[in-house]
Amino acid sequence: MTAARGPLAVVVGADTYLGGRIALSLGRRGCAIVALSRSGLPAAAAERVAAAGADVVAGAIAGDGTGAVAEAIARGARDRAVTIVVHAEVDEAALAPRALLELDPGEWEAACHGPTASAVWTAQAAFGAMAGAGGTLGFVCPSVGMTGAPGRVPLSATSEAIRVLAKSAARNWGAVGITVNAFAPDVAACGPPTADRPAAAVNEAAFTSVDAAEDVAALLVHLGGPDGALLTGATFGTDGGMVMAP
Repeated sequence: MTAARGPLAVVVGADTYLGGRIALSLGRRGCAIVALSRSGLPAAAAERVAAAGADVVAGAIAGDGTGAVAEAIARGARDRAVTIVVHAEVDEAALAPRALLELDPGEWEAACHGPTASAVWTAQAAFGAMAGAGGTLGFVCPSVGMTGAPGRVPLSATSEAIRVLAKSAARNWGAVGITVNAFAPDVAACGPPTADRPAAAVNEAAFTSVDAAEDVAALLVHLGGPDGALLTGATFGTDGGMVMAP
């Protein structure tokens, strides 16, 4: 394994489809990777990131709360400075359409509160890791949060809540050198292809295909460098222009 000489990037949700692909793309761009998950990163996924030339440390987030995320980041970083943190915990089960009337209160709580709380804990832990030294924090928020979608009310509500969190954090943390932005892929890019979700999001007016993971990784590396140090509070559409936020 070849150690990366670039920035250290923490990926929370590296065990998800899109999170794993973002980690792989960051590794190809020279980042060292701390790949965190709640269930433990599969060995094969860690090997794919390492094969991209990255120094990769895989770890599990043991429990809930800011402290658990902060401990996992510190354990993986091994006293190295953290430059990039990205929250990419998009639950693949939430991608399947589900009628709103079918959801009971417990399912709504699990679908909305859990991912939003995880984003808050990640934000707080990232602040502790980067305040003063500077860095960039990113949140993956499927674009249905801005548009709404039939059968995806929990995913839409969660995505928009996390996007607002990103904007609020951006307003508060610029003074300590932390930029915060949101990345909005199409739902199709957030999970493996299925009959309901084709393999690639296509915008007939723009590009023939879109790779959301590559787009997110490229933006994170740019935002984590000196040329992106003043760009904060934005929502970047990583879907080839299918959804254009005002």
